[in-house]
Amino acid sequence: LVLLAVAVSASSSQDDVLLKDWPMIMTHDSATGYLNASDGFVTKMAKTQVGSFYEQLDCGARAFDLRPRCHLHGEDTPRVTMHHAEVDIEYPLQAALKDIIDWSKANPSEFVMVGLSHHSPNNTRCREAVSGITKDLGLMPSIGSSSGQPCSSLERMTMREAKQAAALDGGGHVFMIEASDDTCVAENYVPDIRCYNSTSPHEGSCYTKDSPQWYNYANNRLFDYIREMAASTTERNSSQLQMNQAHWQYDFEVYEGVDARHSSLIMDEYFSQVNRRLIDIIDDLAYLNLLEVDNVCNYGPNILKSVKSRQEKLTLRRIKRCRWVEGGWLDTGGRFLKATYGILLTCLSATGDALDAALEHLGILMVELVKAIAWPFKWIFPTPEVTPSTPHSRHTIPSPNHQIIRTFKGRPLAMVLPIIFVCNIIMLLYIVYVFCVMPLLGVSLSSFSSISFHLCSLLAMVSYYKAVVTDPGKIPEDLWSSSSPAGPPPPHLYERKGKDGSIRYCNKEHKFKPDRAHFCSPMGRNVLRMDHYCPWLANSVGFYNHKYFFLFLLYVVIACNTVTCQIIHALVNLASAGGYAAQPGQLLFLLEGISISALLSTIVTPFFAFHTWLISTNVTTVEYCEKRRDVGAGSGPEALSKNIVSRMPDRSPYDVGLIKNWQSVMGRNFLTWLLPTRPRGIGHGLAFPINSQAKDVLERELGITVTPVDGGDLEAGRRSRGGGRGSRVGLGSDDEEEDSNAEIRKALEYRQQQLAEAVEEPEAPPSPASDGSSSSSTAAASYPTRACCSGAAGGGGSLVEYGLEKSNEFADFITELYVSGWKILAGPRRGGKKRRAQQRAATTPILSSGVEEPPTSPGLVEVGSSPIQNIATEEEPKAAA
Repeated sequence: LVLLAVAVSASSSQDDVLLKDWPMIMTHDSATGYLNASDGFVTKMAKTQVGSFYEQLDCGARAFDLRPRCHLHGEDTPRVTMHHAEVDIEYPLQAALKDIIDWSKANPSEFVMVGLSHHSPNNTRCREAVSGITKDLGLMPSIGSSSGQPCSSLERMTMREAKQAAALDGGGHVFMIEASDDTCVAENYVPDIRCYNSTSPHEGSCYTKDSPQWYNYANNRLFDYIREMAASTTERNSSQLQMNQAHWQYDFEVYEGVDARHSSLIMDEYFSQVNRRLIDIIDDLAYLNLLEVDNVCNYGPNILKSVKSRQEKLTLRRIKRCRWVEGGWLDTGGRFLKATYGILLTCLSATGDALDAALEHLGILMVELVKAIAWPFKWIFPTPEVTPSTPHSRHTIPSPNHQIIRTFKGRPLAMVLPIIFVCNIIMLLYIVYVFCVMPLLGVSLSSFSSISFHLCSLLAMVSYYKAVVTDPGKIPEDLWSSSSPAGPPPPHLYERKGKDGSIRYCNKEHKFKPDRAHFCSPMGRNVLRMDHYCPWLANSVGFYNHKYFFLFLLYVVIACNTVTCQIIHALVNLASAGGYAAQPGQLLFLLEGISISALLSTIVTPFFAFHTWLISTNVTTVEYCEKRRDVGAGSGPEALSKNIVSRMPDRSPYDVGLIKNWQSVMGRNFLTWLLPTRPRGIGHGLAFPINSQAKDVLERELGITVTPVDGGDLEAGRRSRGGGRGSRVGLGSDDEEEDSNAEIRKALEYRQQQLAEAVEEPEAPPSPASDGSSSSSTAAASYPTRACCSGAAGGGGSLVEYGLEKSNEFADFITELYVSGWKILAGPRRGGKKRRAQQRAATTPILSSGVEEPPTSPGLVEVGSSPIQNIATEEEPKAAA
């Protein structure tokens, strides 16, 4: 982690380096690469480069010495070419700059500098013509020119500022600067650094030892000059870039030696091996800015590599110059960072080029692989065509044909990126373990540890896939749909809103919420037994995919802890054998692997332990948060939550024992608990068994009747023979899951039959009362419209006509519904001491059913009057409302 942090800080701080401290390879007389090689004299005496600007850039050049020549001759727009001394180069300056721009756009991360010098003729018209060309190409005004910034701006200009000024529209950076006459660039020209003796050129050279005295003098003179220009004690103008001319100097006096030895400027550099010898001394140079060379394509790439390595090491030197590293034990820490950073640089140097090529081909391979995998899915798993006439299922069971392509069709990219990130992390750890750890530890593919790791990796990926693509479950239609909260709710709903105790209703889906169901904002709907929304799955963890999520955590914890321990073992072996320098590539991957696996182990292991405890106690993450939020919110009885989950802070109402708690998530069959298969026998997610403590709280404190249908045992998790919702529990058999739709349909018919019987066998209506809720009774009366009106004379009467004719029966029916609803919603006030509860029970009238007497129903008009119920008074109780 320390090494990676140092590397990141180093790379992020390189843009803060001053431009005058940034090392670049500069080609001497760059345009001479376009000279005609067939001209013997020109080739010998003027040509210093081989190849075009494209080729020079590919060879490592990052700065150019361009010398414009303007052909005036009375033309309105002068023609601008280039030159080397008296030799014309008939290659247009505009074409040269266009080549540099095109290369920069193709390599946007690189920084290229163009120095304009030796204008011929050096007058205003020629300079204006050159400025017009740079402006037409979209280049920045040259630093030091009349239209650009002054040279003094270079004093504190950083690489970040230089890149911003030199940025091109299509990407890339081309920095323009005036380099002639020591304006913004100090040339540091020393004319006596020659390959040939000016007094006797033909008697000695820089590359033949037939005259050892001159050979040693010439080479020592050149490299002493290079070191002198790079010495930190050299006084430099702070507003200029510094050129270090690492090449031989020529004049007409030494051309005799070139001609006598049938050589040339390029061959002199080649035979003397100046560029090759530069590689060995670059790391030792204290200062380096513009390193000007001849024949850059001879060892140019190697020089560039050494220059970049040197610049990376300078970052650590800049850190060492900071005050917090000066003296004391912090100085020791600085040396430690320098040593560790050197190890990382060795790894990067050895593996950088190979990784670049490998990642490029890997990216192409991954794209083609995804295409190949996705191609057959439209035939193997065709997307079903859903027409408006297709009946919607009453109960949602996840389809086995959920696929990753259909799952994320139309999803925003932000939801898909975390999944790609998780897959990349798994792939990286797998590569580190198989290709680095196993060879270092001598682990074979057939060994137990290898088989265990591969099995855990496979099960983790399958579990992750199933958790992503499996629908967590949604609320079905029929009994659960209602246009308003005042409509008739499904029976046996035990969870209530914590504040007012009303039945939980979703205003967005217009459905009543089953117990343990909650609305998921990212998915835009309710989720059955919702645990939480996981962005790494782009899915909610709910009733149908909770098992897959838990198995994914299990196998990730096993795999990450295994990889962490094995990498530590491999690093110890590598250190004891002294293999850091011999195997830098493996060290780099091991450092990346240990950082990622250790971080994941630290985060995921406690998270896995937390979810293990949640499943053991049959608590979801949402319920856990509700308990923490509601418990302790107040001190009085009225401050207690009216929700059964928050009402029981010490135990979940759905905690029916350790084994059954695990069966409710993992399935009834113990043999399939560790396999990412569909959990069998968990029910349909609409009803869950409760324990005896929860039943006692519901009936005694909240006034909610818990009545098994036909002797069914809600607590034991057995199936009742009745047709109501209470007859189904969370733990059912496979047959119960398959016929769940039919049973819910049977429950609906049973419910309608009960309502119809209430109309067919009416009793005398109760006396009208002045208090109650007209809105609740009206909504309750509107539910059994079909049953009420089916007995109307002629079968064609409206509800109003039927109410006028059967007002007594209708009023009795409304009263029955009103009393039943009050039995569910109303109850004794929660909290309070036992003595106060007994006092209230002694003074409260008790009905035969054992529930407090509700307020009388809203007043109804007598037979023959208008059936519109609008006589609720201002004294209507809030509870009834």
